[in-house]
Amino acid sequence: MQITDNTLSTIDHKKIVHYFKSEDPCWRFVRNVTYGSNHDQNSWGFSCSIYDSGPAVGRNSAELMPNKFAYNLMKPLIIDESKLLRIRVGLIVNVGPEDPHTPHIDQPNLEHYTQIYYMTDGSAPTNIFEEYGPDPKYNEYKPEDFTLKFQCEPKANRVFMFDGYYWHSSSHVFGKEMRLAAAINYAK
Repeated sequence: MQITDNTLSTIDHKKIVHYFKSEDPCWRFVRNVTYGSNHDQNSWGFSCSIYDSGPAVGRNSAELMPNKFAYNLMKPLIIDESKLLRIRVGLIVNVGPEDPHTPHIDQPNLEHYTQIYYMTDGSAPTNIFEEYGPDPKYNEYKPEDFTLKFQCEPKANRVFMFDGYYWHSSSHVFGKEMRLAAAINYAK
């Protein structure tokens, strides 16, 4: 696990934050911002796919251009474009139940690294658990069944990189805070 602060220049960081706080991104409401619609339905938030094994295609052609623009904004963060699997931005605000977010593996069928880029400061950490690998038994676990290994606090312009086969989750946001972060996955 590696944490790097002040990852981008101030101007590049501000461009990314400005874009994702504007009305331009194609946000999609999801009942489980950490995993997907088939699991726990109590981790409400918004998701914006930027790249998924090729440029992300929206529901209509008007959604495609903002994703290309966002991809170019995010490009300075990309470590190895040839191994890039996915870029997805999550926006979590204080809505919905305060239940723990669902631990998950972003790419369960492929060994990978996960890079989290925090756009905002906050108190909703990324949780890394002791549980490792795509063992199906973990799909039956409740969030409280996982063993906490490490927490990374969101700090604007911070990158947190870890082995993507560790089960992990975001956390609930309280008050007027907003958790805005990009999850970037790379093949090993």
